[in-house]
Amino acid sequence: MKSPDIQTAVLVYVVKNNKLLLSRKARKVNAGKLTSFGGKFENNESEIECVQRELKQESGLNVEASALRKAAIIDFHNTDTDVWRVHTYIANKFSGTPKSTDEMTNPKWYDISKLPFDDMPWSDHFWLPLLLAGKKLKVVVYKEPLSISIKNLE
Repeated sequence: MKSPDIQTAVLVYVVKNNKLLLSRKARKVNAGKLTSFGGKFENNESEIECVQRELKQESGLNVEASALRKAAIIDFHNTDTDVWRVHTYIANKFSGTPKSTDEMTNPKWYDISKLPFDDMPWSDHFWLPLLLAGKKLKVVVYKEPLSISIKNLE
């Protein structure tokens, strides 16, 4: 069996007053689902630089490095050879007003205690509440067969 080619990306969850900002993914992975903001690294940028760029591109929001907390590393095994390592952050302070973009549409604030998990990627309901509660996690998600492993890193 061929070893997986692990690709890296970032994801950032924006939180304000016990609400989480979610937007509908317009294309690519999880198209049509409510999710947060993120994507691939470009031009040797750091994790923080990638988070800042992706958040700005996909939502119009700006975030300072000091307002970001690394919350998880999530490995998504889509197939035996398609694996994404996603460095996941929480942002509690930001500037700007959320807006729709080509990749993410209709941004909306959702009460953290009532997240619309039926309209989100299938694995989010396992680990996202822990992440939003302040846990630092290592998560491994397998698409086929469906399975998930969650380890608290604290």
